[in-house]
Amino acid sequence: MSATTAYQGRGSFLKKETSTSPVTFTTIAQLQKFNFGGLKSTIEDITNLSSPDAFKEILPTIVDPGDISFDGILDPANTTIAGLVDDLQNRTKDNWEIALTDGSTITFAGYVTEYVPVNVDYAKAITFSGKITISGAVVITPA
Repeated sequence: MSATTAYQGRGSFLKKETSTSPVTFTTIAQLQKFNFGGLKSTIEDITNLSSPDAFKEILPTIVDPGDISFDGILDPANTTIAGLVDDLQNRTKDNWEIALTDGSTITFAGYVTEYVPVNVDYAKAITFSGKITISGAVVITPA
């Protein structure tokens, strides 16, 4: 039996495309965590009176590519953090990349659909959070 292959999250990044020629992505600064909510297929129940063996029949129709939620330590002067509110207010569709520690990438287009500029607790660092809603296909490229 071979050993389990695993990678730590530290060193993974959420990046936004900042140039198209050449294509470059800039890391969103000071993120503590981000989470890809996952892709889901929407299904239509096509069970009918003639369906065989009394089993439900389904038809996959469209794919919901999901969301990316994120949380980080606030630095109001950092342009990658400050730009998130502009993306939301201007309803800007951007290209994004998740870069994992093993070298794999996940790329997609999406909109910043939630942004919390400050979360304050007197005994903790001030943080920010938000969500990117994916629009279109997701491309996963293994290392």
